[in-house]
Amino acid sequence: AQLREFPVSNMNKKGILISNTKINTLLDLKIIDKLQLSGVQNIDVLSTDIAFNESNKYITMLNKSLVATQGIKATVKISGDINTPKLQIDSNVDTILKNKVKAVLSSQKENLKKEIKQKVESKIKEKVSNKLKGILGF
Repeated sequence: AQLREFPVSNMNKKGILISNTKINTLLDLKIIDKLQLSGVQNIDVLSTDIAFNESNKYITMLNKSLVATQGIKATVKISGDINTPKLQIDSNVDTILKNKVKAVLSSQKENLKKEIKQKVESKIKEKVSNKLKGILGF
């Protein structure tokens, strides 16, 4: 078995566009006879762009963070026979997406805190300034 790099065709499924994907893959497949397959394929996503086909502030930021996503790994176990092979797929894509979503929300939480703090400080300065003007008579 030899490690190979492959480009993968774009996919648009269930509101998610996956494009610009390049993978390394290693396939170890044994065909004992036409009734018995046994194998494992390891897939390492070198880079992929993932975009949700929805539009709001948070999805736009998430989509930006999902450009050139790396670190996705999958293992495909192959069994069954040639006519009806069975595939069992395990991957870490859910963990990668969860971490990206957390990072976007965390950054927005910090931005929101700053915005609220600036608004509160602005209101306080305005009220203090108006009181001083009233007290000092100008």
